[in-house]
Amino acid sequence: MTYPTPPPPFPPDPALAPPRRRRIWRYLAVAAALALAIAGTAAITWRLATPARLKSAPAPSRAPEPFAAAAHCADTGLTIADAGQTLLLDGTGEEDFTGMRSSDLSCVLEVLRTPQAVREHMWDTRALDGRQEDSWPGFTASWSYHPDDGMDMVIRAAA
Repeated sequence: MTYPTPPPPFPPDPALAPPRRRRIWRYLAVAAALALAIAGTAAITWRLATPARLKSAPAPSRAPEPFAAAAHCADTGLTIADAGQTLLLDGTGEEDFTGMRSSDLSCVLEVLRTPQAVREHMWDTRALDGRQEDSWPGFTASWSYHPDDGMDMVIRAAA
């Protein structure tokens, strides 16, 4: 018994296949949607990761207490003394868990418009350096650092 040979395969009908240009535009649309989704996710992540106190830190005002604006930077470790003329900052360390985190201390220094040179002096202090001092317009600061106790600082308003 002989079987009939199958007919030759038909070439695809060009009218039924999508044109190449349409496929390219679809790929571009998908790539653009992915890029927007990634950018949106990055923007939301950055917004959530940035503390609100750093985004809206008010500038120091002519208030009786020059440190009133800095008080919003930390919940603990910040004390205003001497009728608003002295700011006491107690940082956290490896063995001292109460006080300010370094991000809170950075917020205070930002609000007080501490120059970058003074900040670098503060962050480069080692335990062996003892008590350090520096000043900038309107303020003087002294601080000490030990890994166990963290950074402890006294900032005074200039008279």
